[in-house]
Amino acid sequence: MQNGRLAIIMLGPPGAGKGTQARRLSKALQRPHVSTGDMLREALRDDTELGRKARSFMEAGDLVPDELVDAIVTERLEREDCGGGFILDGYPRTIHQVGVLQGLLEKNGKRILTIGVEVRDSVLIQRLSSRWTCPGCGKMFNTAMDPDKAEGRCDACGE
Repeated sequence: MQNGRLAIIMLGPPGAGKGTQARRLSKALQRPHVSTGDMLREALRDDTELGRKARSFMEAGDLVPDELVDAIVTERLEREDCGGGFILDGYPRTIHQVGVLQGLLEKNGKRILTIGVEVRDSVLIQRLSSRWTCPGCGKMFNTAMDPDKAEGRCDACGE
């Protein structure tokens, strides 16, 4: 299958490996990996307007409202590097977001390939219970699969 103008949508629960597989596909297909989680963590770290709006939801462990996520995804997918296609991870999560994404993809003439990642609940629990996020820079790491090298400190910023 030709990969030009193809939107690959990765779906599955947190901890299923969507991001890992999306990064591999991104490298193989030479298309950008667009992760809503990464974009939100970057907005928090850079203290952007979106980051400030999203902070209270994220710190409470809640999903960021659709309208905020829609805005950041729309802006990102309209960048030049996504013109030939992309791998999307973490979006859509709601029926509303499906509608927004469908409109964007139809407007830009993208073909869609959806990949569902399924993992046993016991594996998800093990993966998620080992996942940590640095409070300083937002880098995520997994103590079981990819432990920090600085023994309790973030490899990226030292927090």
